[in-house]
Amino acid sequence: MRKTLALSLTLCIFLLCFAGCSGYEGKISQENQTHCATFTFDSFAGTRTVKLKRSGLGDGQFYYRAELTEGSMTVSYKMGWFDEQWPLFYAEAGTPLDSCGHYIWDGSIFITFASDVPISGTIIISFVPLKK
Repeated sequence: MRKTLALSLTLCIFLLCFAGCSGYEGKISQENQTHCATFTFDSFAGTRTVKLKRSGLGDGQFYYRAELTEGSMTVSYKMGWFDEQWPLFYAEAGTPLDSCGHYIWDGSIFITFASDVPISGTIIISFVPLKK
C-alpha cells in the first residue's frame, strides 16, 4: 500500500512538473546568417529560449531590430544555462525598434522570447552592426 501511494505521489509530481513547463503556441522560424539570426513570429504566444553562437568577434555588444505587426513581447538573454537572465528589450506592434547595447563576449548565448498575447512580426539579433 505504501509503495502504491508513493508511486502515485511521484507520478503526480512529475505530471505537475511537465504541466508547468513553459511552451509556446503559434509559429516561430529562425534563419541563421554568419553573425546574426532572424526570427519570424506568426501568432506566437508563450516562452521560447534559443541558443546562438557568437564566435570570432571578440568582446562586443548586441544589435537588434524588431518590427512586430501584432502584440508585444519581452526579449532577454543570458550567457550560460546557469547565469542570470538579463532584459534585452521590449517590443510592441507598430513601434519599430532598432538599437544596440549590452556587453557580451564570444561563446554561446541564450535568447528568451516571452509574450502573453499572440504576436506576429520579425526580430533580428545580431553581433555586428545592422545595415539600414
